Amino acid sequence: MRMIQFKRYIVPIVVVILFMTAIYLRLYSLEQPFEPVQGWNAGHYMVIAKNFDSYGWLNPVSYENILHFSVPPFYSWIMKISISFSKSELFARFPSVIFGLLSIAIIYIIGKELYNKKFALLSSLIFALVPMHLLMSKKVLVDISMLFFMILSLYFFIRFYKKNTHMDLILSSFFLGLAILTKQPSAGLIFIYLFIIFKHKKEQLKTSITIILTLSLLPFILLSISQPGFLSSIKTEGSRIFIFPNQTAEIAVYGLSPLIAIFSFIGLYHALKQIDWRTEIITLWFIIYFIFFAVKMPSGHMHYLIPVIPATVFLSVIFMEKLMKSFRIVILIILFASIIFTDIIVLKAMYSYDNRFVELRNFMMPRLNRDSKIFLISDGGAAPLVAYYMNRTVRNIYPGRSDPPSFVINHAMPIDYYHFDGASNETLNKISSGYLITSPSGMPENMKIWLSTKKLLKRIEAKPIDIWVMSVQPQSIEIYEV
Repeated sequence: MRMIQFKRYIVPIVVVILFMTAIYLRLYSLEQPFEPVQGWNAGHYMVIAKNFDSYGWLNPVSYENILHFSVPPFYSWIMKISISFSKSELFARFPSVIFGLLSIAIIYIIGKELYNKKFALLSSLIFALVPMHLLMSKKVLVDISMLFFMILSLYFFIRFYKKNTHMDLILSSFFLGLAILTKQPSAGLIFIYLFIIFKHKKEQLKTSITIILTLSLLPFILLSISQPGFLSSIKTEGSRIFIFPNQTAEIAVYGLSPLIAIFSFIGLYHALKQIDWRTEIITLWFIIYFIFFAVKMPSGHMHYLIPVIPATVFLSVIFMEKLMKSFRIVILIILFASIIFTDIIVLKAMYSYDNRFVELRNFMMPRLNRDSKIFLISDGGAAPLVAYYMNRTVRNIYPGRSDPPSFVINHAMPIDYYHFDGASNETLNKISSGYLITSPSGMPENMKIWLSTKKLLKRIEAKPIDIWVMSVQPQSIEIYEV
């Protein structure tokens, strides 16, 4: 009798432990300094959020002294609200953590609406532990927030399909509009929704198209009208296409965990065999966003995998439900053991942090005043973090520009923060006085020769990139302790 009671409670206990593990891993070490690996976004969005005070909420001014619309500004607005409580690493990461945790609950609700409680529980549990979602929920990145609004939109669309209530379609379109205002790839849901309505609800096609297109695109359109530079900036900054097949496969395997990646493709096969409106939504989502991830992902931008995750999870569970008819306990143990093992590998590799930028700030801030110039000759990924930790928000021009951008002139911005990446001899000669912050690895030969004439003030050692602080004015060196 006692054994029966023990077996009755063992599954709920294990489920609670797994969910608590997923929550703990998302909350662990949020207050740590921004990591140099993939730290560009953290500094970039923090700088933009801080600049709203000076240049208005419709002007996302980045560390480059320009309006930065590679993505719409909604995430930066959320970031601004968060850091208004405290300009710290913890509150900068807070939106991703909250949206990441809420997404787990929404995946459960969607799974229940699509199939049943068992499907919902397994889907939400796997989703909670998928390595890439777990990792990116700890980072200052726009993609987790975008995905939250995407799946919230999907939930209300499913309710609309099942209950034929226009209010659900209105809510679905509204949250899709917020998703698009967060990041453009979420617009792919429009095609999925229109396909489902055209195939299954033709009698509501006209009304549905009006609601979906109006509400989902209206915020985007209003922003384009209020800020004329928005669309042109997106066209130039968001239109690159890269193909890195080896990297794409590696990120997909480790980002999803190997078994989930395999199960999802087998699940896709089974979903296509038993096609209905539910599997149509899941397979269309998977195909559209996996193609986007495989074709559009620039090198190192592993967060492009994020929109693929919900469909991947649902497809893997479709296959697992068939597999578990014979090997239920064994399959679950192997699956979750492999996911957690992959979590540990991914977090150890990609959630590294150190104090290099804090050390840089502590060394430099006593030596700087408002007129001090900082010259950054480093890989571009360090630029926003240097700007953030040095409390410099709009201090940057690119090499080759003899004049600052018009936006800088119109807003009378100070230009005392420079970024010279791959600078020419002519550009280097323009640097007359100030501080150099450089990483000497991978520098062109002309830079190495030029740097050899400068005096090293401090070397901050950290992997994978050391930071050197140097002085352009040799005569001022003796006042500092090297």
